[in-house]
Amino acid sequence: MFISSTMQELAAERIAASDAIAALRMTPVLFEHGARPHPPQDIYRAYIEQSDIFLGIYWQQYGWIAPDMEISGLEDEFHLSYGMPRLLYIKNPALERDARLTDLLQIIRSQGLTYQRFSNPDELRDLIQNDLALLFSERFNGHLAVDPEDIDQFETPMPVSRVLHLPPLRDALIGRDREVDEISEHILQGDLRLMTLTGPGGVGKTRLASAVTHVLADEFPGGVCYVPLEAVEDDALVVAEIAQVLGVSDAGAECQMENVRAALADRHFLMVLDNFEQVIGAATEVTSLLHSCRGLRILVTSRMPLRVHGEQEFPVSPLPLPSVASSFADMIDNDAVQLFVQRASQIRHGFHLNEQNSGPIGEICRRLDGLPLAIELAAARIRLLTPQSLLERLDQALPVLADGARELPERQRTMRAAIKWSYQLLSTRERIVFTRLSVFSGGWDIGAAETVVSCDVIRSCEILDLVSSLVEQSLVAMEAGPHDESRYRFHVPVRQFAEQQLARSGEIDTIRQRHAQYYIDLIDRAEFLLRGPEQVEWLDRLEIERDNVRAAVDWLLDIGDAQDAIRIARGLSMYWVMRGGHSEGKAWMERALEQDADLPPQVRADACYVMANCSYGLGQLDRMMEVSRESVALYQQAENRYGEAFAFGMQGFAALQIGDLDRAESTLGIVADMMREFGDPWGVTLVVGHQSIAPLRRGNFERTIELIEEPLSLSEQTGDRLGRYTSLYISAEANHGLGLYDQAAAHFIEALKVTVELGDQSACAYCLQALARLVHTRKDYLRSACLFGAAERLLEGMFPPRWAFLPEPGVQECCVRALRDYLGDEAFRSAWSQGRSMTLEALIEFATIDDSPQEPVPVPARPSVAGLTSRELDVLRLLVAGESTIAIADSLFISRETARTHIRNILGKLGVSSRAAAVAHTLQHNLL
Repeated sequence: MFISSTMQELAAERIAASDAIAALRMTPVLFEHGARPHPPQDIYRAYIEQSDIFLGIYWQQYGWIAPDMEISGLEDEFHLSYGMPRLLYIKNPALERDARLTDLLQIIRSQGLTYQRFSNPDELRDLIQNDLALLFSERFNGHLAVDPEDIDQFETPMPVSRVLHLPPLRDALIGRDREVDEISEHILQGDLRLMTLTGPGGVGKTRLASAVTHVLADEFPGGVCYVPLEAVEDDALVVAEIAQVLGVSDAGAECQMENVRAALADRHFLMVLDNFEQVIGAATEVTSLLHSCRGLRILVTSRMPLRVHGEQEFPVSPLPLPSVASSFADMIDNDAVQLFVQRASQIRHGFHLNEQNSGPIGEICRRLDGLPLAIELAAARIRLLTPQSLLERLDQALPVLADGARELPERQRTMRAAIKWSYQLLSTRERIVFTRLSVFSGGWDIGAAETVVSCDVIRSCEILDLVSSLVEQSLVAMEAGPHDESRYRFHVPVRQFAEQQLARSGEIDTIRQRHAQYYIDLIDRAEFLLRGPEQVEWLDRLEIERDNVRAAVDWLLDIGDAQDAIRIARGLSMYWVMRGGHSEGKAWMERALEQDADLPPQVRADACYVMANCSYGLGQLDRMMEVSRESVALYQQAENRYGEAFAFGMQGFAALQIGDLDRAESTLGIVADMMREFGDPWGVTLVVGHQSIAPLRRGNFERTIELIEEPLSLSEQTGDRLGRYTSLYISAEANHGLGLYDQAAAHFIEALKVTVELGDQSACAYCLQALARLVHTRKDYLRSACLFGAAERLLEGMFPPRWAFLPEPGVQECCVRALRDYLGDEAFRSAWSQGRSMTLEALIEFATIDDSPQEPVPVPARPSVAGLTSRELDVLRLLVAGESTIAIADSLFISRETARTHIRNILGKLGVSSRAAAVAHTLQHNLL
């Protein structure tokens, strides 16, 4: 058994752990046994590989970081133990715990790994012996499944793996069966972690990688994801793109990388990074991920290898070609010919291979070097030409077209020539549209094309037909977008060619300006539509237009137009709150403010407000306070009271996060009055919802309910789904605190349904956790464990911001510990795993608590008991029983701060000054 801990502390605990292991006739492995003080990685890796069980002991120190590593040996050992049984122990108290160790413990908690707390070596020895005995009994006896009918009837198994963002396979992949099998076999080998598919543009790397990913989806229970990088030109944004696909919360660059590592650390996961050649400088980030995440496999497509340690290059060749002497039977079986015929038959109904056209088709494929994209471009011309006519035109065009690119490798010259030939066959109007469409990044819809591409000679009503013609000629790809809308995009080599034509046209600045203006107008509309019933639709739209918006802002900043860049960022503030992106927004505003020192007060105020909003989302509260104060002053200078109110409100939000509840409530109360004066129901919902958190945190649930009624009503009227969710959640927590369990359950379940509409997975998990605590109060322990298990699955690999209205983490941990005690280990684990297997639809039904087995534990307050609420009576009973504040908090699953508030309220209502006097008064007057 491998024992992991820092060598600078916990010496007595390591001895205790060794004794506990040796007592069971196992062999403890520690570095003190002849190892150097700072052992190199290969030594402890060898120890871990030879061990059967991993035992981690943590206290205050994170440990030494070797010069060639980014994490300490302690953390590396934890990640290397992936797939082993783990026993984890944390020593308390820890008054001077290293920040990096705190982060590691957060990773452990976020992955749902169980751990034990201890305070001295003897306690640790007993815990290890008990845990080992339980582990061995499970290994030999198996798990005794607990299958209550009230759980089974809702159980709907989830797929083994979570498949994220895989591109669809529209047509059969011709001629790549051997490559798919070979690549899949290599990836599944235990020693291969990184494979790069290399080859020229148009050879089929992306489609091959996509096919492999679909084949291997079920082999990776931790998940599979596809990360497109064709629209990313900055190496520094690669990690952000990966985080976006994984659903990892937004953070600064360093934190974002740490969050991605944590999300993948213990998962057997396959990631595809497509079109990596333009961000080749980010190769070190790939190796860093592989180093930290032992279960991760990465498949890269790139025109060049990454040239990093451990990479295996897989050159993707063109399709095999028929020989000049091939028979008709040979032509039928040839992959390049099959691809041509497949594409041609889609263009011209009834087209098929015959003895007359097989010769020209074979020669066309040979002329195009078997490059799949070039073959598809040529086949698209079958609508108007016979194969023989097509061949004759190719014979004339290709040598001439290839001459201008002699510096390129031969196959790239062929690909470029094929694209140029297709371009020269376009009509003048088609060429104009083709060239101008290259301004889009990541795709476009017809509405965007009509606005950006139309001109004096091409009316907007003609754009659809012209784009459709480009689709038919295989120069543009059509795909499904959100809400059943069609979107269009270029293949990478085609877009690169079109961009070159746009640069030569002399109108690139004009088209970029029109592109930027389109997205300025789009964001202006979205800013207000995100506040109402179309919120979800516009969130999805902004999500898919992210690359275009980024391209627009980058261009605006490149030409020195900081004002319009700030205008876009101001409009995205709400989107970033709900979908992430704060780090990029903050970087934009820093660049804009540095670029133009003479911005008008109104514009500078907007930039500072965006900075405050982004800093809040990133948890940088000091920076948030600094720029929000500057924003308030600038809005005052610009005489913009509406902007001033929002900037001032940011200071109230920050006060909530740091626990300054009096300041938060008074600040937000002022801002709420301003919002009412402006007649802004969305602003009132936002501000009063946050204002109600202050009394909720104090345990003043009556005041919370009094405040939250207004946001509840307004959010329903306006269709603001986020405001509705927040208001319902806060109301439910307050009702729970008052012992009004049916009302609390109704609001939690409605909030859960809203989160499903929003597509907000972390918010959904928070509702499930709250419902788990609620049904636990009603002694429905199996249901509670199921709901906690479901929440854990939703939060896996995610690091969402911790909003002020959520209970402290210790509240959840305390409840889970109590559940394990009540149910026993095996029943608890069975219920927990069954919760993890349920679909959201089943969970919503299962979460209903009308059939809870027993009435709520707390007794409703009697009017004669000094005006005490039900919750205050619960606290008073525990006071009379002699429980400490900490014990009261743990027993009632509330924070210690809330428990103290309840005690202060009880003393005030009873008219006494001490806990002892409260107990005496209670007994004397028979209050209980």
